[in-house]
Amino acid sequence: MLCSITECSARLAADELIAYPTETFWALGCNPCSEVAVQKLFMFKGRAQEKGIPLIISSSSLLADWEIVETEAVRQAREKLVISFWPGSLTMVLDPGARARTTFAPGVVSSDGSIAVRVSPNEYAREVAQAIGGAITSTSLNISGERPVSSVVEAERLFPEIAVLDVGHKVEDAEARESKRPSTIVDVRSLPFKVLRVGSVSVP
Repeated sequence: MLCSITECSARLAADELIAYPTETFWALGCNPCSEVAVQKLFMFKGRAQEKGIPLIISSSSLLADWEIVETEAVRQAREKLVISFWPGSLTMVLDPGARARTTFAPGVVSSDGSIAVRVSPNEYAREVAQAIGGAITSTSLNISGERPVSSVVEAERLFPEIAVLDVGHKVEDAEARESKRPSTIVDVRSLPFKVLRVGSVSVP
């Protein structure tokens, strides 16, 4: 069902799931601090918790509250990536401080204590993140192992039980859908940084 930003915000506050667009594929969103909501997400996806759940945040300034564990050299190098690629399709794997880790529901933080996060260039993605306190889950909208959703029409058709953010019914052609790539993932916990997944952003 199509819902406005206001309606989606209310559903997020009520520990429900929503579908929203990002600069890559559509995402399955919930409040990452709610254990009830996160468990609903895992049940919907049918996936294990060990991997953690990537997040989209509304602004890089949110990281200042996370007390990230890193050396000064790592911090300087990471901030250069933030300046160069955020907002953008670059996901960074970070080591948030203990207090920050405990604010997230079980399953959001990976089994190694890290968290994956990006600031999306998609204004809708940033808006729904802001609506729930600055961070929202951004795992792809699909059942684990299946193809991710790439348009609002697909989201409505395949998942009628989920609130779908109303962004209009502009249908992308098949070529555009096929050309979409996931975000690039970089582990920035130590130098040299490690590219874990090559995606739509090329990191030097």
